[in-house]
Amino acid sequence: MEKIFKKLLLVALCTMAMTAWGQTNWTYMHKVKKHETIYGIAKTYGVTEEQLRKANPIMNAPGYELRAGDRILVPAPQEDPTGTSTGTGTSTGTGTLTGTGTTTTTTTTGTGTTTTKPATGLGASVDRSNIQSRAIRVGVMLPIHNNDGDGKRMVEYYRGILMALDKLKADNISVDIHTWNVPADADIRATLSESDAANRDIIFGPLYTSMVKPLADFCQNNNIKLVIPFSIEGDWASQYTNVYQVYQSDANLTKSMVNAFFERYKGWHPIFIDCNDDHSTKGAFTAELKKQLEKANISYNITSVNTPNADFAKAFRSGQPNVVVLNSASSPALTAVYKKMETLPTEANSQMISMFGYNEWFMYTGINTSNYHKYNTYIPTYYYYNPNSASTKQFEKDYETKYGTTLMKDWLPRFALTGYDHANFFLRGLHEKGFAFTGAKGEIAYKHLQTPLRFQKASNAGGMQNKTFMLIHYLPNKTLESVSY
Repeated sequence: MEKIFKKLLLVALCTMAMTAWGQTNWTYMHKVKKHETIYGIAKTYGVTEEQLRKANPIMNAPGYELRAGDRILVPAPQEDPTGTSTGTGTSTGTGTLTGTGTTTTTTTTGTGTTTTKPATGLGASVDRSNIQSRAIRVGVMLPIHNNDGDGKRMVEYYRGILMALDKLKADNISVDIHTWNVPADADIRATLSESDAANRDIIFGPLYTSMVKPLADFCQNNNIKLVIPFSIEGDWASQYTNVYQVYQSDANLTKSMVNAFFERYKGWHPIFIDCNDDHSTKGAFTAELKKQLEKANISYNITSVNTPNADFAKAFRSGQPNVVVLNSASSPALTAVYKKMETLPTEANSQMISMFGYNEWFMYTGINTSNYHKYNTYIPTYYYYNPNSASTKQFEKDYETKYGTTLMKDWLPRFALTGYDHANFFLRGLHEKGFAFTGAKGEIAYKHLQTPLRFQKASNAGGMQNKTFMLIHYLPNKTLESVSY
């Protein structure tokens, strides 16, 4: 009956969507593919996330998850009624950016002054050896606008960079920042032809994979450090000596997760719970973990949320601590597992039980924190947003004061905190160590707010790959600890 009800609800909501858009037009019925996201689909069709959600009211339902095979309505693209994107561009956040290739140049100095200067380029002749005694020249080449989800995320990221510049200025570190608005349809080669581009010491960008090669080539030819801050396709850090690739591939994260599991759970009995989630993306991790357990001659049990309670309890060993691994990271799957574990007999539930979770579980802390602590949970991650941290609270307060808005709650990690950490890490590193700064562990003493960074050489002839990995441990005594690797 529940499945029938859900189908009827979906039909009703789709009908509502068609009615709502009957006056404006919807142009396509899109079948969702595996790994697609709402903002990714919106970007593909040139509409905003808000327009896509308005066309598909079911997306606003509590607990909604986009699943492969779903069919959603795509509305006709609508123009931005204002024609401009505002709120970014200078260190005070009051400038504007309009269209492709619009630029802003701002200098922040250790004496507390901020001045705008004309763009001038020195190209490959820039002297990098004196970087510790002058303003660090920073370039930002990202889609900084308010026209879609990508732009809004990058606005928040960029504002975090600007807040880092305020902090650096207070610490007498001078920065000269030049910003280019580079949306998805921009020709980044035109951006790179501008006179001040080759003058940069370090560039943050791009967001889109198609722009990486021309930008990486440009930075390599002009001896500019290139920080690729977000997920893009390709192992660029292995190909270019000047590239710092922050994003880690799923394969790298899987390897780190498996290694951490073995380090944490020596002598524990693993239990894999099948959550009957046909859309799960965690099969690669669970398959690799089982493979390594078998190679180490460690036995494990497999059970399911649909297994009868008595048989479910038999998967747990008495006299030995048990660690639970789900094959899904979704909120409904986690809720179903918690409900199932409550059926364990008292003697089984009194055994030490731990859960090894997924990064997505941070999105469910509002309703699951008590269970995270109850089941001694470890969440593997490359960042940690701690809303209870005094420094995080202060940052959010300062952000709201500066920009008149709060951080977007639906985005995790928080993009402004990410920009703040990235800028502080790299610019402090360049100031302290000069152009020889590599980003290796322990090279500088910056304490991150959310996003730690630790780089290693990606290949003998390549650049640097971020290797940050940690476990956030929810202890039964209601405290938290971070275990870094």
